[in-house]
Amino acid sequence: MGFNFGVIFVMWAIAQYIAGYYGIVAYAGTEWAIAVILLSLIFRFTLPITVAAFYGAMEVWDCSWYLSVLIATPVLYLVIPNTLLSVYSNIEAKHKSAN
Repeated sequence: MGFNFGVIFVMWAIAQYIAGYYGIVAYAGTEWAIAVILLSLIFRFTLPITVAAFYGAMEVWDCSWYLSVLIATPVLYLVIPNTLLSVYSNIEAKHKSAN
């Protein structure tokens, strides 16, 4: 199951980069798109790709805003449940120590 999840996550990341590429091409041109993608891979700073993926999915692919968010931010689906679980664990630990 972990391998399948990893493959799905990599495919999702590729889709995000493709949407980001099209978003940057529509806004600034092919040269800038290639430069931004290479720099984001080299420096591991993906915020420009995330913004461009949202723009590319929404404006170029003509997706709705919520589908564009789903395409652009796959990491949020891991961060949000983990954060909620952490908050729940802290509340539960404090409740047990108070009793």
